[in-house]
Amino acid sequence: MANLRQGDRVAVIGGGPAGSFFALHLIHQARQRGLELDVCIYEPRDFTAPGPAGCNRCAGILSSRLVHGLARLNVLLPETVIHNRISSYCLHTPHGTVEVPQPHPHEPILTVFRGTGPRRSGGDRRVGFDQFLLDEAESRGARRIAAAVEEVGLDGIRPKLRTGDGECEADLLVLAAGVNTRLMKTLPGPYLRPPTLRMAQDEVWAGADAIRERLGNWVHVFLQRDSGLVFGTLVPKGDFISVTLLSSPQRPVTIQQFLEHPQVRRWLPEGGTQCCGCRPRIPLGPARQPYGERLVAIGDAAVCRLYKDGIGSAFRTARAAARTAVQAGVGAREFRRHYLPVCRDTARDNTYGRMLFGLQDRIKGSRRLFTLQAQVMLRENNAPYPDRHMDQINWGMFTGAHSYRRIFRKLFAPRLWLSFAAAGASLMTRRPQEETVARSIPTRRVLILGGGFAGVPTALRLEKLLGSDRSVSITLVSDENYTLFTPLLSEVATGGIETRHIAAPIRRLSGHRRFDFIQSRVKAIDLDRRQVSTSCGTLDYDVLVLALGSVTDQRAIRGKEKHVLGLKTLQDGIVLRNHIIRMFETASAQPQLASELLTFVVVGGGITGVQLAADVNHFVRNYLPRDYVRIHPDRTRVLLVQDDDSVLPEWETKMANAARRALEGQGVEVFTGAAVTDVGPEHVAIGRSVRVSTRSVIWTPGVLANPVVAALDVPKDARGRVHAEATMALPGHPEVFALGDNAHIVDPNTGGPLPATAHIAIRQPKVLAPNIAAFLGGGELKPYRYSHMGQLVSLGPRDALADIYGYRFKGFASRVLWAAAYSGLMTGRYNQARVLTDWALGLVFGRDSTLLRRF
Repeated sequence: MANLRQGDRVAVIGGGPAGSFFALHLIHQARQRGLELDVCIYEPRDFTAPGPAGCNRCAGILSSRLVHGLARLNVLLPETVIHNRISSYCLHTPHGTVEVPQPHPHEPILTVFRGTGPRRSGGDRRVGFDQFLLDEAESRGARRIAAAVEEVGLDGIRPKLRTGDGECEADLLVLAAGVNTRLMKTLPGPYLRPPTLRMAQDEVWAGADAIRERLGNWVHVFLQRDSGLVFGTLVPKGDFISVTLLSSPQRPVTIQQFLEHPQVRRWLPEGGTQCCGCRPRIPLGPARQPYGERLVAIGDAAVCRLYKDGIGSAFRTARAAARTAVQAGVGAREFRRHYLPVCRDTARDNTYGRMLFGLQDRIKGSRRLFTLQAQVMLRENNAPYPDRHMDQINWGMFTGAHSYRRIFRKLFAPRLWLSFAAAGASLMTRRPQEETVARSIPTRRVLILGGGFAGVPTALRLEKLLGSDRSVSITLVSDENYTLFTPLLSEVATGGIETRHIAAPIRRLSGHRRFDFIQSRVKAIDLDRRQVSTSCGTLDYDVLVLALGSVTDQRAIRGKEKHVLGLKTLQDGIVLRNHIIRMFETASAQPQLASELLTFVVVGGGITGVQLAADVNHFVRNYLPRDYVRIHPDRTRVLLVQDDDSVLPEWETKMANAARRALEGQGVEVFTGAAVTDVGPEHVAIGRSVRVSTRSVIWTPGVLANPVVAALDVPKDARGRVHAEATMALPGHPEVFALGDNAHIVDPNTGGPLPATAHIAIRQPKVLAPNIAAFLGGGELKPYRYSHMGQLVSLGPRDALADIYGYRFKGFASRVLWAAAYSGLMTGRYNQARVLTDWALGLVFGRDSTLLRRF
């Protein structure tokens, strides 16, 4: 049995996806077994060149199975590689058009260019998919050799390969060059390349705006009757449309004939220009004996899924071949036993695919069968994912998200046949001219900026109101992929709650919903053009929601921000907790500096500052000294500095004074009517006379609107919040709505703006979502009416103040009420349960002092 050993040379012929996949899998598997191999990828082409020089002859659609498989290898596709995210397929037949929507949000379909794009894409700085994979393989230890393999010799103990630079031997030779290379024709037996069929491909330049307007983010599939066309597709990719045709060899269809067809022409933007035509070969069956002694063929050189998902097939064969080579051996016997069954399984699966495409051919030729199918899909439109059998069948057929075998089995689902029976009975009562069914492409786009208290509830409520109206698309954009419950950040910073328990993943919230989520940073907003510039590109909108939240107000210490700690993001909470523990570690090692190290100054006496001061005080006095036995609790100081005359200035005076007394009773030193005048690395100056030696200044004096919102050329207040009407619409821009920390909305009861608090931001979407629906439908918008229910503030793990409808509480009962209220406002039952559990365990076992370093 031939096995790979330390330092063995593995030669991979072909630097396309199959070769890169194999290198990634092989290196991963080998390192798990303690092997370091010399993996060489022979690839003469330059994938960074636009046009044919960097092309790899592929439509460039990545299935969900492939995306998830790459993620398991820790290969995450950057936005610079992705050109579009496909939300639906649009199926065009002579009898009508029907949408095949993405049946599940966890089945992403991405479009890419294998190279950097056609000839006219020279100004695009995106990275080609093949180059990205090759770079990933090189970064993990593979070597790229920019030379073409001219000949392969298999007559020795080890295979040989010859390039223009000479000959070399390999301990394992991997054929990943594909059926479109000359080398595969000249290989000696018993290997025989798969039977092939030619496709026709081209790229049509039309401009991103025109393509987005005509095609949306849909792949359009055309099934034409009475022609040799098996199928034709239009795939949007930025400024280009990828055109792919598969037709019968007996009745070939050219790209020009396809584009001039009336049904296709109506979907093409005006003025499109063909750029890069080619006629690549695709395999129709498996290769004969795709293995040998120290030799294995992968990708379409071995076997490929019929018509669809060739890149996904390359991934699966590469994984199986690499696993066999590392775990079993590289001899012909090992590949026959462990690798060949994987190839045969794909070949058997293609048998089901041929039956399915034959059935599809029958459907496109029959108006009644097509209409019956469309009716079933309409009936499934609002069904949960497991019950949307027809959508899953069509989606899997076109995308490669499922095996043909699995799709074939779904045809026999009892619920599907009940749907067919109901649809057939309905059609019997209708006139023939009413049989064509069509679904429209979304024409109105709602763009929600921000994934916090205001943005996520707005998206959830809006899609619930719109129901099955797919003429409206909803997209949520946030620079984080979670929604953060910021009122509990002080608990995270002091070890009362585990970090992730106040962060709910947005994708989990949208898991069974239809709004799209894009993790991206918003850079600028153009209200005139109705465009939003993000780190992932430009997004158009018909309705815009400003819910970007706020940033900490650091104007008073401009230029000295590096000397203070914040508490606005999850990262801030982690950093602050580590900082406090690090101060104790240093003070334990250098007791002469304890006075300076164990003094913590909280600036800002609002709700955030009061809660943080109380939590920090309990953490450093009651919890950490249990682990740092050389540090007496009395050596720690916590100061709360407020430039107003009292803490909690927005509260009633008696309650504010009660909060101050409670803090002082716990040992917090409270300074009111005194502003911070200077901050340094080892001191803070309060007013004109007080100078405190400290290395811990936590800055929480207030917030400003997000800088992107503050930069808008519309009326704003001193904090950068845009002036909005009571309906939350912007004057002069009725299609733009603002809420939460981004909106200055006048409270008619006080004449001042609504306070920037979390519970207001959470309640405003209840009015905003119906207002957006009314705006889209031409209805009347309703104003948001603020009603003051009460106030709560935590004063540590066992104390709180409550003022609910005039009833005032203090003590542990108030803390329980505070915990119930705040946990109830959190998104997701999982997070609510975990937070309540953290509090209960903290009361029993205390809080730990683990220092989590960042690497």
